[in-house]
Order: sequence, then C-alpha cells, then structure tokens
Amino acid sequence: MRDPYRVLTQASVVALVDWPSADVPRTLVRAGFDVYSLNRLRETAASYAWYPSREQVPEGDDTTVFEPAEEGDGYLVCHPAVTPATVDILNVYRPADELPGLARLALQLGAKALWLQPGSTSREARAIAGAGGVAFIEDADIADAVRSAGMPLR
Repeated sequence: MRDPYRVLTQASVVALVDWPSADVPRTLVRAGFDVYSLNRLRETAASYAWYPSREQVPEGDDTTVFEPAEEGDGYLVCHPAVTPATVDILNVYRPADELPGLARLALQLGAKALWLQPGSTSREARAIAGAGGVAFIEDADIADAVRSAGMPLR
C-alpha cells in the first residue's frame, strides 16, 4: 500500500465506480479534482461539478443536482460525459468478487492508483494492481483521507 496522502497530492482525475452517495464526489470536486462516475452495467459515464449557489447551476434535462449536505455547502451537479481516456485514481465501492476485474480496468485506464473503500479488500486485486505498477489502497474512505490531509475545499 502506498501513502494515501501522496497518492492524493499527485492526482488530478478520479473515476468513481458505481458510487452510492454524494459525499465522496462532492468532497473530491471541492478539493479540486476532476471527478467522473463510471457505471459499468449501463456503460455510461458522468462528470461532476460544484457550484456555490443555485443561481450558478446550469439547467438541463440530463443534469442531476444534489442539494447541499449542510448550510453553505454548495450544489453538486452531475451530467453525462465521455469516460476519460486516463485517470489518476480509480476509486471503487464494490463487492470483493468484482475487485479483480476492477483492478484490470484500472490498468486499462492507465490509473496510477486503485483505491478501495472501507470494507473492500482483495488479495487478487492487490496482485493485479501491483503487477501493473498501480498503487493499491484498501479499506480507506477517500473523502475522509482528503479531509484528514487538510486539502482545501472550495
């Protein structure tokens, strides 16, 4: 496992796989990362943006707006996008049996790191990532790591 802080400070593009909540993309976007969501079942991608006020949020039929988590938190906006050609971190929140395939996806995307959220571990995924020279971080919440690192949020 590499140092999560080092992985974060060397990254600019993060792809999330099948993400369950808005906290992680909101925190990453506010910390300055370009954030994409990949839905492998639908073969779709989306990108995230953050706006400090509702008036700044662009309107659109295919735009999803997440309300602020707390007062003054701003608006997270998700809209369709093309899967990025390369990513720095592939961050996944999936069951253990899917992790080896996601490690291979990290290699295909040219990811520098495969980051598994809390509760996710896989020896096989670790071996695949390691063989491909991809940093492997497991059982760690990326949003918590950003906050713990003291990365400034917009």
